[in-house]
Amino acid sequence: KPTGNSVNISYRDKLFPARVTPGVNRGGEGDLDENGHLKAATAACGPVVYRGDQFPPEFRDTAFFCEPSANLVRMLRVTESDGLLAGETPLTGREFLASTDERFRPVNLFTAPDGSLILIDLYHGIVQHKAYLTPYLKEHIARRNLESDPQLGRIYRIKHRGGPLKETPRMLGKSATELVPFLAHANGWWRDTAQQRIIDSGDLSAVPALGTMATDNTKPLGQIHALWTLEGLGALNAKVIAAALDSEDPYAVETAIRLAEFLPASDAAALMSALEKISDHPHAAVRRQLAASLGRLPGDEALMLLKRILTRDINQPFFREAAIHGLAGREARFRQIIGSDFDDAKLNGYLDECLRPKTTAAAYPPPRNKEHLASFERGEALFVKNCMACHGADGGGLELLGPPLAGSEWVTGTPKRLAAILLQGMMGPIRVAGKDYNPPTVMPGLKQNPDFSDSALADIATFTRHAWGNAKDAVKAATLSEVRKELADRDTVFTSGELEKAYP
Repeated sequence: KPTGNSVNISYRDKLFPARVTPGVNRGGEGDLDENGHLKAATAACGPVVYRGDQFPPEFRDTAFFCEPSANLVRMLRVTESDGLLAGETPLTGREFLASTDERFRPVNLFTAPDGSLILIDLYHGIVQHKAYLTPYLKEHIARRNLESDPQLGRIYRIKHRGGPLKETPRMLGKSATELVPFLAHANGWWRDTAQQRIIDSGDLSAVPALGTMATDNTKPLGQIHALWTLEGLGALNAKVIAAALDSEDPYAVETAIRLAEFLPASDAAALMSALEKISDHPHAAVRRQLAASLGRLPGDEALMLLKRILTRDINQPFFREAAIHGLAGREARFRQIIGSDFDDAKLNGYLDECLRPKTTAAAYPPPRNKEHLASFERGEALFVKNCMACHGADGGGLELLGPPLAGSEWVTGTPKRLAAILLQGMMGPIRVAGKDYNPPTVMPGLKQNPDFSDSALADIATFTRHAWGNAKDAVKAATLSEVRKELADRDTVFTSGELEKAYP
């Protein structure tokens, strides 16, 4: 079932432990089946996709994850269709690894250099955080003496019985150029380690060898790693990207499209004809990466090609989202290019949201209380229309216009003081968070403005007091009404000194 822009490839699937599993936090509340087995994963961790070369080929594209609460490791066969992933359990009624030892707590998995699978076993009686232990689990721990012997962790090597362990690497002392062939090794550990060591060395003498591998379409894995290694060294060029775009492997092509974003504008523009040739590529992953990257490439030609791709694939999963993500900062121009004849409501809704003036408050946790959140959201809309021009989208203030609101003691102090500022206005100089400001203009009060009710002003106050990490409580309309009465006879705006005396 899709969740946001993700897809669960395995969710709440039935587990097959090798023993009863009563030692789970909700064991007394329905998490166990009639056999005393944990029904579904509740502590899944340490996932790994097997990328080694000691297991038989059918284990390629196989994922494993640990479930310490059920004392087992599950295997999932991951498949790809039209650019999307799916997963299923290839074993019927059993697990890849399950123990009858209640202290067997697998927590992490790694592909090893010799092609085996390394398993980390916490080997611990308790896995639940002590602050959240239910009475049921506390009683179970005491009865089974599970607090004893807490320092007996183990490491297992899992190999396939059908063959020996593979050769261990000899990379230390090798030059960056000598490490390049390892980028095409059958074991992902070797490829990753070679890539890391080459990039960390910063040795540009490896660039010619990397260029050769990056243009070798017969070794797609080596090609992909070589391309990213060139990027890590800051040595990407249009020649290697163009060669990879001509690969028969869709993932090498996908990589080349992604990395075209890092090229200088003139080189990226020169690739447009090659990108147009693959815009009808049969593999959805290639077309989806085009949708994600074209918005980051220079010129209208890239945006026109993006329109063409979306016209074809608008209803394919994630194409809209990929395009919107890539357009960052060019949404207005893209809207002009697609015109009014592009009537996809969802994409147009995304564009509307991107082009809507907004603050950066979404980067911080919102209020958790529903009423507080509703006031906060109303206040943000009012802030954008009436306050953002002087105080900035990030609440950081704008030079010669308005001081910061983020981290301002004038905002996070007493609600009545903030209410007084909104109602009566304020003039500089003012000190905010230890820094002096003296805007040449006065902040006018809104007391006499019929467009701002006490409820509306309370919403603005609530927004500014919580936004940008201020994280203070909401302001009620009653507070504004009370302060309005107190200021009924005042005609002038406040100075900072007057305000501190009136509302300390």
